[in-house]
Amino acid sequence: MTRYDKLAEMRPERKDHWSPHKEMFPMYERIFGEIGVVEELAKLPSGGEANELLEKAVDFLYGKFTENGALTNEDCAEAEKILLPLSPAAKKYTMYCIAHAHIDMDWLWGYHETVAIVLGTFRIMLDMMNEYPEFKFSQSQAATYEMVEKYDPELFEEIKQRVKEGRWEFAGSSCVESDRNLPSAESISEHILVTKRFLSEKLGIEPESINSDFHPDSFGHTPVMPELLNAGGIKYFYHCRGLDGIFVYRWKAPSGAEVLTVNEPSWYNDPIRPGYLSLVIPFCEMYGGIDGMIKVYGVGDHGGGPTRKDIQMLVDMQSWPVAPTVKFSTYTEYFAMLEKYRERFPILEEELGPTFTGCYTSESQLKTSNWIMEDRLKVAETLTAM
Repeated sequence: MTRYDKLAEMRPERKDHWSPHKEMFPMYERIFGEIGVVEELAKLPSGGEANELLEKAVDFLYGKFTENGALTNEDCAEAEKILLPLSPAAKKYTMYCIAHAHIDMDWLWGYHETVAIVLGTFRIMLDMMNEYPEFKFSQSQAATYEMVEKYDPELFEEIKQRVKEGRWEFAGSSCVESDRNLPSAESISEHILVTKRFLSEKLGIEPESINSDFHPDSFGHTPVMPELLNAGGIKYFYHCRGLDGIFVYRWKAPSGAEVLTVNEPSWYNDPIRPGYLSLVIPFCEMYGGIDGMIKVYGVGDHGGGPTRKDIQMLVDMQSWPVAPTVKFSTYTEYFAMLEKYRERFPILEEELGPTFTGCYTSESQLKTSNWIMEDRLKVAETLTAM
């Protein structure tokens, strides 16, 4: 009976993040999370010791499982002791955990409901910052902050304080997470300009420090986007759709302008699960041993974001000895780490997408309205300049 057969019998394998997640008691989750990490250490060229200790730990657990029909906390703790010599090797890697709330501004609801979603979500995030001193939060879309300033000035002042402390990060450089196929170049450029102006005036954020673009849910991206972003002082880009198999790369426009880009390696709308720890080592080794993997967490569409359960799981995982280092982080911190390795990453010169082919074809009224609006805005801007 192989090691994998024994593991499958003790805990059925889940293939991906869509599979139902059957929760176990904490120590059970912990030991099997650590075993997943050691499995990856065993695949490295230096993985002989990891493979040997892993066999020993799994054999011990399986013996207890077949003898008693279940595993106790004590059994899991003993197995962990077997794996403890591998702790330094695991801790060399880091999982950068970035919290956010994905808020679709007007998908299936009206403006009034969006305001309620934003206020409720932001209040909960601030409450959790009071509970968990390490917790950091990153939120995109300048329009959400404008809502808070208008409808709850006291809440807005609290956010400003957290921004000053470095615990609340504005993610991206746009008013909303817009579509990236229909809008004109002028429209995308205005997003950056207006957003930088608003954040500088209202939140005291230096315009030069707003240097990343955050569009996880846009259905594809034009190949000239790096040119437009560069013109607005944007150096970094995060997305989740339009590309498979490459997670960190330098996206280059036909002009030669480029942005250092992260393509979400798992999913941007996710809770925290122990199994994600086992993704960190292969992700880092894919690029020659970089410092860490990004893990964006927090559910959304209709507000929400990270839960206390997510944060508590991360706090617990920080204490797991045979696992990567777990860090509450921000996009700014993660891109700063990647910048050290820029020359290692491949260059892509292509369109990202298309995603959901044909999803625009039925929206002729929306496209017409968009073009009329862009035309009128250009006229208005010209008259204002005159």
